[in-house]
Amino acid sequence: MASKSLIPPADFVGLDAVTHLCTGGEAPWLKGQSEVYAEFAQYKSSGDRGRRAIYARGERCRQRMGQLWGVPAERIAFTPSSA
Repeated sequence: MASKSLIPPADFVGLDAVTHLCTGGEAPWLKGQSEVYAEFAQYKSSGDRGRRAIYARGERCRQRMGQLWGVPAERIAFTPSSA
């Protein structure tokens, strides 16, 4: 029985001929992450204006997650580091 991938392999970097089973600490890199990291780098270099943009993006994400989970956005927290 064949199963269908939740995310197409073409959406990842370097998975053209690979079946990736190790999703622990070294998950495959999504192509879309490159754009997000480039945007984050611009924010980081933009001082206070960039910091406000980072917080605004986080708040939009919190609102959307709240809608998906059926909880108020205030109940969702993001940690800056989990190390």
